[in-house]
Amino acid sequence: MRLLLLGKLKGKAQQWLHSKPNFVAESFMQLVEELKVMFGTTYSKLILRKKFEKRKWKQTESFAEYYNDKIMLANPLNLEEEELIEYLIDGIMDEQLRIQAYLQCYNCKAQLLQAFSKVKQREVVGKFFNSTSTSKANIRCYNCNSMGHYASECRKPKIEKGACYDCGSKAHRINECPDRNKTVHHVEGDEYIA
Repeated sequence: MRLLLLGKLKGKAQQWLHSKPNFVAESFMQLVEELKVMFGTTYSKLILRKKFEKRKWKQTESFAEYYNDKIMLANPLNLEEEELIEYLIDGIMDEQLRIQAYLQCYNCKAQLLQAFSKVKQREVVGKFFNSTSTSKANIRCYNCNSMGHYASECRKPKIEKGACYDCGSKAHRINECPDRNKTVHHVEGDEYIA
């Protein structure tokens, strides 16, 4: 075991070991304990959580690489699976892919991995993703269903999932809305109405 340890140590750890005049006389377990004290970094849960939350799916990597990294960072945090799935989805940089993932309501992280295993992110150009239509007129808000802006830029109150885009009721969808044809909407400046 001692020979294996000596063969595996590199850099500062190897220098530290050779700087001890009596390392040959010490037991293997004692050397391991001293190595842990000297080089074992223990981070607080706050630092681990910040590092975990900061990890995003990079365009240059596959979803599986991102997924595995995020899971390894989550292991010391002991998160519930539902919370872990939300963090995994939140780390997807492409807004449309992220919204689609939220809409799927995944029950387990394995489903999420399977669904995104062959998905590639679009190329980032400045602040927006490069796609076939880059004009603001072709962008749809997933909050108010209007054209011309993203949900993150929407000025209207957040509509709950499954609610009618017109009146906000959860009892029906917009195509069945009783108020749909009764109200007259006025568009002023930067306001967008469904």
